[in-house]
Amino acid sequence: MPLASTKTRQASVGQKELRRVFKMSTALVDLVESILEDTNNFKQEFTRGLRTSLKQVKKGNVKKIESLSDLR
Repeated sequence: MPLASTKTRQASVGQKELRRVFKMSTALVDLVESILEDTNNFKQEFTRGLRTSLKQVKKGNVKKIESLSDLR
């Protein structure tokens, strides 16, 4: 059975289980985003940050990363 791991944890999880957990977590994120959007509960600083990010992408000011740890 494949080993799923992070820097601090390891678990023996099958590929099907990993795929199912990933799909569920993606669906949960989409659901929360939809709820926040429908109720206008995004904080101003968050929406400001999104606008700034979109402007940077349109200008081509992007950096390819391999891992989220590259953002530190």
